[in-house]
Amino acid sequence: MGTVLIENIGTVASGDLAEPILNADSLFLAEGVIQEMNTHSHADLKIDACGSAVMPGLIDAHHHPYFGDFHPVVNAVGYTDRYMESGVTGLVSCGPYALPGHPLGPQAGVALGILSAQSFAKVRPSGIKVYGECMIVEPGMNEADFSRAAAGGVKRIKFLLPVPTAEMARNCVGWAHNHGMKVLTHCGGRKLVGEAKSIGEALQIIRPDVAAHLNGGPTPPYWEDAAWLLDETPCAADIVFGGNLGIAVKIVEKLMGQGRLDRLMLGTDSPTPGGMMAGGVAKFMAFLASTSDLGPEQAVCLATGVTARTHGLNTGVVKVGMPADLLIVSAKEGTPARDALEEIKDGNPPAVGAVIVDGELLHPPAHYPSGRYVGRSNPKQRPVIQRR
Repeated sequence: MGTVLIENIGTVASGDLAEPILNADSLFLAEGVIQEMNTHSHADLKIDACGSAVMPGLIDAHHHPYFGDFHPVVNAVGYTDRYMESGVTGLVSCGPYALPGHPLGPQAGVALGILSAQSFAKVRPSGIKVYGECMIVEPGMNEADFSRAAAGGVKRIKFLLPVPTAEMARNCVGWAHNHGMKVLTHCGGRKLVGEAKSIGEALQIIRPDVAAHLNGGPTPPYWEDAAWLLDETPCAADIVFGGNLGIAVKIVEKLMGQGRLDRLMLGTDSPTPGGMMAGGVAKFMAFLASTSDLGPEQAVCLATGVTARTHGLNTGVVKVGMPADLLIVSAKEGTPARDALEEIKDGNPPAVGAVIVDGELLHPPAHYPSGRYVGRSNPKQRPVIQRR
């Protein structure tokens, strides 16, 4: 793995809410991590950012992967290329529900969770990191199933299918916590506990660690139920571009009022029957910054560092010693914005000039295969790449 020097950086958006803008004009990458800032060490690959911004790679906090870069819901092979080229360097699985024939029962549900966790631990479709360690709770699961899943690498469970009783729901939460797993819930449109009187009552029974697509996937819960989760529990929440955008703004405003943006993550809820949303995280980040008092540098944090911290991922911030999962971004040609952060505040996703994962330049590649379609984001400041 070679060394990389990124210099002539205009702004570094850190992904850390505590210090969202860093005073740095260069980064030196070696052995896949950020080794130095404000240095000009000799490197195998030199990137002149030409005044562009550097930020962490985006993490889709709500994704539904299948196997590798194939997905049966959208009948697509290689779909992750589009996510990577849009600046996504991490995908957090909220359950591999797309297996044909799903639901499959407790034994197959456990096996599918383990398979997803172990497969994506070894394979990076399009070079990006997929955190596939999520198991969907199936009616009839017992504590031995949770123990086996945890031993196989599962780190999250999700209530997506209704379970019959409140007792089973509470047992599953307890078993998950006993084995070090986070508890996620589907929010809205589906009563997750059969004997509960409402969706809201089911959410109160489960009391999740993460309220998944709290603004709907696609249907949101009643606002009173969403507000209860945010007011009465310490849960984190992800909101998604595929949900109700008006409710998403209300959630942002509520958590800003609480001073608790550290509880909020951004995702897409894709691929689904609604399609792929390759640029969804970047578009959602820009939408929220342009329709609320959310600063663009804060929006970057919600799409990067907050998700990484919530799910225990070793990525998501620009910091010495952290994996070099980075984007070089600028405003687009033809817009009035002067830089990437201003572009985001104006409501436009920034132009992606380069994508780096673990210090490896994924985009643009040295050579494109003949005949391959290449999308263009037309950055105002296009990085100049010099390979030694």
